[in-house]
Amino acid sequence: MADPVMEAVDLTPWLGRPDPIQRLEINGQVCWLKQASAPHSAWRYRALTLFARRLNIALLQPVPNPGGTESIAIEKRRLIQLRELGLRVPDVLCHGKSFLLLSDLGPDLRHRLRATTQAEERLELLQRVLSVLLDLHRHGGFLSQAFPRNITVNDLGQVGFLDFEDDPAAVLTTAQAQARDLLLLAMNVLYFFEDCLQQAALVLHGFLVGWSPAPRAEFVDAVGKLQGIKRWLDQLWFGRRLPRQRAMMTGLNEAVSLL
Repeated sequence: MADPVMEAVDLTPWLGRPDPIQRLEINGQVCWLKQASAPHSAWRYRALTLFARRLNIALLQPVPNPGGTESIAIEKRRLIQLRELGLRVPDVLCHGKSFLLLSDLGPDLRHRLRATTQAEERLELLQRVLSVLLDLHRHGGFLSQAFPRNITVNDLGQVGFLDFEDDPAAVLTTAQAQARDLLLLAMNVLYFFEDCLQQAALVLHGFLVGWSPAPRAEFVDAVGKLQGIKRWLDQLWFGRRLPRQRAMMTGLNEAVSLL
């Protein structure tokens, strides 16, 4: 719901600047001005589509981001839908055809994970995020870009989600979109758990056990195909020097193998 106080603020000094996302402080409140930006280049989508087809993993096919005012409209619509499902997402403080002024949800998950050296605290953060994601999926919802940078955890431990410029429903079924959520999150977060990878895999396994059969089957199928990449990397001298990729592959495989 729009904020009458924020709607009265003159945003002209910031609108039209080249940065599509700007951090502002208005009346003592941190907020984010998100403006319409150019669509991603066609060659990028073609390359990602070819990669997904090569691996035969539907979950990795790119979700089109139309850019411009259409992306702003998609994000506004998705924020409303996800809030109705109980997800913590930014408030739309005010909006126009080419912009959204969004509330701040706190530090992102990357910041939280890097801020602690305690494995127990990092595992608890992962468990907290996955619990919220599982609840969303049980209500039939799904995210857009489930990367750690788009997940927030405030000082009260409340989990929030950002960045909804695209809609996976344009190219994926609900089960595929939900499986994609977990795959994107796991692929980009397991690196933070190199010192406790087995425990992190157990946390992921707990999510899989509580998940619906349809997205779980999509996820397990994708992980199985990704293991071919791990075996290929293991055979290459530089493959052993890619800790992020190896941690991701190992963690995914362990979580699935426990089923």
